[in-house]
Order: sequence, then C-alpha cells, then structure tokens
Amino acid sequence: MDYKMSTLTIMFLTTKENWSVEAPEIYQKIKVGEFRYIMSILDDLQALYDNGWDASFDYKGQTCGIFPNSTNDISIMIGDKEYKATSFFDLISIPINGKTLPDIMSKVEVQYY
Repeated sequence: MDYKMSTLTIMFLTTKENWSVEAPEIYQKIKVGEFRYIMSILDDLQALYDNGWDASFDYKGQTCGIFPNSTNDISIMIGDKEYKATSFFDLISIPINGKTLPDIMSKVEVQYY
C-alpha cells in the first residue's frame, strides 16, 4: 500500500531544541514499512547526534563514516569526499549524490561506536 503525501512533517524533540521541518521530497511518497525503517534510521542518527557517536558503513564499494566533533560540526565521509553538517537537520537532509544520508543508510549495514 502506497501513501501519497504532498508534504510530510517530521518532529524532532531533543533536550537542546524543538523544531519541525518539511521532509525532503524523497520521503513524500514512501510505503508504510519503508517509513518505519526510515524513522528507525532517524532515531539512530538522533542518538548519534545527541551522544557524539561515530558510525561507519560501506556504500557502493566506498568506506564511509559519520564523525560528530560537536553538535554543530559533523563530518560525513563518503569515500574520499567530505561533507559537513552544522545541525541535526543538515545531517539528515544534506544532498549526497542526489540522496540523503538516511536514504543511503537504509541500504547498508551501519556500525555505531
């Protein structure tokens, strides 16, 4: 069953900030099971962001990682290319070859440490 939505608002509640954002277009037409899986990835990324955890994964034969130096200085490495995020919203919405980080992470096994 597909749910077609014109917009999707995701609420993120943290001890530091309360805010809502319009989800990237990629999340506006997804199946219910996919939505639950994406929400699980968003929960994992929120924990990574809140706790300063690192993460690593392989994507298209490239070694990748997420390395939070602080809540406003997060390095995302996809192979030899580096992306910078300055907030949780940046982390989940930064465009990486036409995809978002949660979309990429939904297709790989991620190790958190």
